[in-house]
Amino acid sequence: LVADGRSPPVLARKRPLLCPYVDNLIGVTYCKEDNRLFRAALVEVVAWFELAYRVECEMEQSWVSVGVNLDVGAMRLSSKPSRAWKLRWSLFSLVEHGGCTADVMRVVLGHCIFCLQIRRCLVSILWHAYRFVGDGGDVVRDIPYEVCEELLAVATLLVFVVQDLSPDYCDVAYE
Repeated sequence: LVADGRSPPVLARKRPLLCPYVDNLIGVTYCKEDNRLFRAALVEVVAWFELAYRVECEMEQSWVSVGVNLDVGAMRLSSKPSRAWKLRWSLFSLVEHGGCTADVMRVVLGHCIFCLQIRRCLVSILWHAYRFVGDGGDVVRDIPYEVCEELLAVATLLVFVVQDLSPDYCDVAYE
């Protein structure tokens, strides 16, 4: 949808989205009534082509995909809770341990970035941690105080990071 140059579809009342994926048809609708009508129409099309099918689930208000929880009912995007909690405790453990290699820190920061990507401004917290990685080396080094503070700040925030999806979107990505 993004790479082909066309404008992406916009979900609205009476404007459902169909997301085909390999051998799955995933419908995204605005409300229960749209969902009922869309599902009935989709079943008609599949039956007309005499294709075998089954309905895996009824309308879902939220789902987790690729470590991200999309809650359409509440219009929120957040990290998968179990992922955020595991990373939180890993960060506390790393700080308590007090040392690691640049490669270990790089992996940890990758997980942090994955969880913070929904609120990109929070990535800036990790400035000193990236300097620690940039200094390189495969020798275990003490984690500097500033890096520990950044890791603890991220650990504290991780389970609270949520993106509100309810505001209107902007048609322009960059101005």
